[in-house]
Amino acid sequence: MRMSPDRLPKQILYSQLSSGHSKRGRLRLQFNGTIKRNLKLRDIKTDLWSSLSQQRDKLRAMVK
Repeated sequence: MRMSPDRLPKQILYSQLSSGHSKRGRLRLQFNGTIKRNLKLRDIKTDLWSSLSQQRDKLRAMVK
């Protein structure tokens, strides 16, 4: 969340394929889906997490 949007790692994590199609069956979770699932298991709202990601010490206190 703190990484600037023009950095390559963030572009790769949030990108989608421009061509091709997916395999049959259930799609595998992407990085974002995994993060959201883990936040839900901890009862942390995603909008709260995105605002706390700018304040690292408060985020760490909440996750522990």
